[in-house]
Amino acid sequence: MNSPVKGLVEKVVSCISAIFAKLPKENQFALVPLIRDAIEVTAIAELDLSSKERHYPARAEGANDDEHLGDTIYRRKVQSIKMLETKEGVKCLVGVIQNSIMHGSIRVRVDSAYCFKYLIDFASPVAIKTEIIKICGALIRVVNDKFAADLKL
Repeated sequence: MNSPVKGLVEKVVSCISAIFAKLPKENQFALVPLIRDAIEVTAIAELDLSSKERHYPARAEGANDDEHLGDTIYRRKVQSIKMLETKEGVKCLVGVIQNSIMHGSIRVRVDSAYCFKYLIDFASPVAIKTEIIKICGALIRVVNDKFAADLKL
């Protein structure tokens, strides 16, 4: 996902795209938490929030979803993720994340929202430019429709 070897990143993107193309949309939802974790491992430095021992990239087991502020603060390990510097890399993730935020379980929807945040933070502006409308459309729908407050936050 973040290899300095450009050819390897291109192969990862083509493999991920091929996997998503073969999986039914309902099965793609199960991959969103894995995508979130992969991005967090790749791009987010560990952050100790008070005495609760919450560290990134991994989420604490049994963490309360009401701890919103702690979940949104992070330090970058990298400026960008190599996979997200290409239009193809961004596009292959946006489709799955967009479907997941609209139709997945609440946990998958929350993970999808985090993935959108990470895409915006770690993608190059040129690569994400064509996908911004899809991302914003999904997020506007979440805010306007009757979704859970956890997801809206």
